[in-house]
Amino acid sequence: MPSLVNTKLPAQLALVLAAPIIGLAVAGALLVHREAGLAWELEEFESIAILSTHLGDTVHEVQKERGISTLFASAANDRYKDALAAQRQAADARIALLKPFLANFEKGKNGMQLASQIGQIRSALVEMSATRKLVD
Repeated sequence: MPSLVNTKLPAQLALVLAAPIIGLAVAGALLVHREAGLAWELEEFESIAILSTHLGDTVHEVQKERGISTLFASAANDRYKDALAAQRQAADARIALLKPFLANFEKGKNGMQLASQIGQIRSALVEMSATRKLVD
């Protein structure tokens, strides 16, 4: 049976260095896996942050429309008609920016509860045109 002492120096070095090299490779793979998971979570957070910005801007414009609609409905004349039309255009512009983002929002990546809430937002946007007709 050959002993380690009788083997050549390159073979001895290869055997001695094999364990640390394998350990470094495994540790590196684990680190890469962890970093990839962190990158995925940051990407998910980024898409939710962008969604919240779009929603906030849209809600702001729709709330302004709601306020002008109240003034228009309570006025005896058409004093707020032009202001209402202008605000509806502003709200429609924000909604137009929001809709493609909602359509492309990744449901699987961001959870079913969020997907359900996005469905509710889409439904509310559809109902908004009927509400507008009641104001007119």
